Amino acid sequence: MRECKATVSKVARARSSHGRVALVVVGIGLIACGADDANTSEGVPGTGTFTSVGGAGGLGGASGLGGAGGLGGAGGLGGAGGLGGAGGVAPASPSCEDTAKVGEYCAGDKVADGVAETLYHCDGPGPATAATPCEHGCFVATGSDDFCKLVLPECAHKAQLKYGLAPAASDHLRCVGITAAMISQTIGSFAASAGTHAQDGTIDGLAYSAATDLSVKTLTNAQVKVLVDNLASHGFAAFFRDPGKDGWPSSEARHIHAIYVNVKMKASLQSQVKDWLTGLNGLASHTKYAFYQASPAKKKLIETLFNDKN
Repeated sequence: MRECKATVSKVARARSSHGRVALVVVGIGLIACGADDANTSEGVPGTGTFTSVGGAGGLGGASGLGGAGGLGGAGGLGGAGGLGGAGGVAPASPSCEDTAKVGEYCAGDKVADGVAETLYHCDGPGPATAATPCEHGCFVATGSDDFCKLVLPECAHKAQLKYGLAPAASDHLRCVGITAAMISQTIGSFAASAGTHAQDGTIDGLAYSAATDLSVKTLTNAQVKVLVDNLASHGFAAFFRDPGKDGWPSSEARHIHAIYVNVKMKASLQSQVKDWLTGLNGLASHTKYAFYQASPAKKKLIETLFNDKN
């Protein structure tokens, strides 16, 4: 190996003396020199052998720079599948436009390069995060965050839970966990109801009122709020009537007044649904309803179902 190193040294000096480009060996390789290296000082093949890193396809090997398997060769830098190769340039990432504020936006609404029908979160201009695919479409809202559209969940059709319920209302109440024992009024004429529980029509030969009163004697206010929210998911605009709160007289019973909006209904119930959609209490006072406000997505679901039938 000492004799070999001396020979390489000669190569470097000889090329330098002729003003040629010096030989550069990259990396660590195996250099095997024979006994007779007399001509290697000029780069002319001698009786010795020279095996570089990478063998035949290595740097300066038989195929030269860029040979088979060499730098820039097949599979090399820029080759098939290499940097910038067949895969092309990566697609742009979704980003929030300059006018975006903190909130949720559908792709195309202040979010560039987003996936269609997908909801993104923006913290102002910059990268969009927390992408949520919207199975039923993304809704661009006015005055509030955008949201994924909702549809009524499917509920198995069974026998009427209690007289006076529309068939679909009965099925959805059962889905939410309501039992017949919890239903205190469907079609009825209690004075406090002011006619809102009168019959609205018939479906499949069954008389119904769109309004249903539910007893909540065993539920805390927190549990009532969860139930009211679940009812909204199933097509009910529901008000919690808490004595002395939100305009409900302190002398009246504590209960939930739920209106199934996916059926035709009387004018007084239509007025209550419109109050629910605008955050009012559904009573003659039409004052703010503080106990519960549905999400924009659930309000849109109720509005869509209501407008379809009324």
